[in-house]
Amino acid sequence: ECSLLESGVASLMNAAISYLLAGEIQGRYGSAHASVVPYQAFKAKDDYLMVGVGNERLWKTFCEVIGAPEWADDPRFGSNAKRVEHREELVRMIEERLQARTRDEWVGAFGAAGLPTGPINNVGDVFHDPQVLHRGMVQEIVHPTAGKVRLVGVPVKFSETPGEITSPPPLLGQHTDEVLRDLLGLTSAEIERLRKDGVL
Repeated sequence: ECSLLESGVASLMNAAISYLLAGEIQGRYGSAHASVVPYQAFKAKDDYLMVGVGNERLWKTFCEVIGAPEWADDPRFGSNAKRVEHREELVRMIEERLQARTRDEWVGAFGAAGLPTGPINNVGDVFHDPQVLHRGMVQEIVHPTAGKVRLVGVPVKFSETPGEITSPPPLLGQHTDEVLRDLLGLTSAEIERLRKDGVL
């Protein structure tokens, strides 16, 4: 079973191969997969989620969870090729079913059944996500003029050399003299002249 990301990469590779070998440019499907259906973002009762049904076993499971087990035996949807052929009709039917529950309810149900799924988060959702918080991706630091501010944490985690935020974002020009003196070797007189000339 491949993840949503892996399958997205595979879709891109398929499109590239299709173009390079046959000169065919695949159509645009937005968040949907060009050759796997259903595999896209859907709107639930309140918000959007992503669902990837990448094989026939997952298709049968999906039909059960969504409350339409009869779809698994429907000749229009009996294979992925058929589902691709009847994409518009099937997507419309799925969207109607998904209106019965919230995004989080569907994500929970699909996830419990082993279906690749996930919420489509806005920025606020991302920074309240339990995994984001667990990984320390929200850091609080005291800023000299703004008080306590929250910043994005260091994304790469090393066990022996952990990264950390050691200072708040600088004020405008806060390190100008330091950079000119320590990195560029200017004297205090030269820096003062630049300041009098309006360069700084």
